[in-house]
Amino acid sequence: MRISPVLPGTIAILSLTSTVLAGTNNKDHDLHGKRHGCLTDHEAEALQWRWINFFTNFDPAIAEKSIADGFQLFSESTNYLTPGFNQSNAANPTYSSKAEFIAGQSGVQNPGVTPEQLFTVLASDHGCNSFTFRWTFNVNPPVAGIDFVFVAHDSYLIEKAYSEYNTEAILIGAGCDFVGGVCGTQACEKSGCGPAPLT
Repeated sequence: MRISPVLPGTIAILSLTSTVLAGTNNKDHDLHGKRHGCLTDHEAEALQWRWINFFTNFDPAIAEKSIADGFQLFSESTNYLTPGFNQSNAANPTYSSKAEFIAGQSGVQNPGVTPEQLFTVLASDHGCNSFTFRWTFNVNPPVAGIDFVFVAHDSYLIEKAYSEYNTEAILIGAGCDFVGGVCGTQACEKSGCGPAPLT
């Protein structure tokens, strides 16, 4: 039996194509260890969905492996909704370490719901060591926001993030009828409801 010299090359191309296509849909890349060079499109997308999952179905074990020890999250939106928020603390991080982030997010669970069901990514882009995306949180009313996330230059650890979103939509969704300013220790004091639970 004689095999065409074209056949092995065709098989190799088909194998490579199926590997690339399979990798395109894999949002759970192995993003641990050393990174050499800039983030690829696939790595940035995988990190983006991992980040989103921290706000939909938080897994402390994944956070432990994905967040740098000196991690900081800045969010004026979250600060605004936090009881005891003080305008003079506006530039302070919402979370100033990995431990604070894990403790603050550990109650975030939406069993049976995927990140893609709760969040719609409207636009995204990435640089060598960062990714940015505009999103909608699919609740009633929908909440729009934007996140800018920095990754260590030699690994996949998330070092810093900025997250801002429509706080008015969060307050309306929590049943607040007073929106438009911080009142005492609660953003929604006049209607009697407290800050909306964040997910």
